[in-house]
Amino acid sequence: MKKLSLLLLLILCSCSSTRNNDNAYKEIYLSDFKIKYLEKCLIHGYKDTEAIKKLIADDMNGFAEPILGNAYDLVDSLALQSVRQIEQDSTDREGKVAEGGNGKKVLKHCLCYYESKWLDSIAKANYKIYKKQGDDFYKMLRKK
Repeated sequence: MKKLSLLLLLILCSCSSTRNNDNAYKEIYLSDFKIKYLEKCLIHGYKDTEAIKKLIADDMNGFAEPILGNAYDLVDSLALQSVRQIEQDSTDREGKVAEGGNGKKVLKHCLCYYESKWLDSIAKANYKIYKKQGDDFYKMLRKK
């Protein structure tokens, strides 16, 4: 009976630590997704200038390993879409605001998108896809 209780306790502890690892990994993934989005938004918004590339290279933000898998192309296209919207907003405001208010507000808009529920929901949905693909991959390996 003692051995059974001990075994059950070990299994329960093992499951909870796995769950904690999954949650920690999810937070890292979501954070990295959003940081990479912000970097790409700034790069596209400032037309890939040397200054912005140096700023981002010096910052060294995000996770040390590339954990986003195939999501890098998605992040890049989302950032490009956002920059196009920023440019359109700038064009639409031309002549409607005071002279000092004209022009693109790249940093402001990229930060607003970074903090948005829109980006959160995309990152979470993409994490689910990423996790499912990983789970399927490991299941396939176990069958061999």
